[in-house]
Amino acid sequence: MILEGIECGTRAIHDGLTQAGGTFTAPAFGRSRLERWIRWLLVAHGAMALPVYLTYFVSRTFIYGAAVWSVTLAMSGLLIATFFHRLAHGRDAGSAAPVLTGSRA
Repeated sequence: MILEGIECGTRAIHDGLTQAGGTFTAPAFGRSRLERWIRWLLVAHGAMALPVYLTYFVSRTFIYGAAVWSVTLAMSGLLIATFFHRLAHGRDAGSAAPVLTGSRA
């Protein structure tokens, strides 16, 4: 699809929606130090949706404003993986839901 001389496709829409989704998943994390980092990185990642949309649909010069995206994406992914790794191995992951052991209480 071409929008006023700028090529864009379904990937452009997907990228923007993915970034905005970070804002909506951020409240799922609690108050531990790790979860606070995850929450704020997801909010920052969601805030990058606007520069990404502007890059695709207005001008490619907005990519400089969206450069923070690479940092927030990598850091939030790494910290979320650490969070769920801790949960899977029964270690304290902060104020997350209790680890299920397979027995019924």
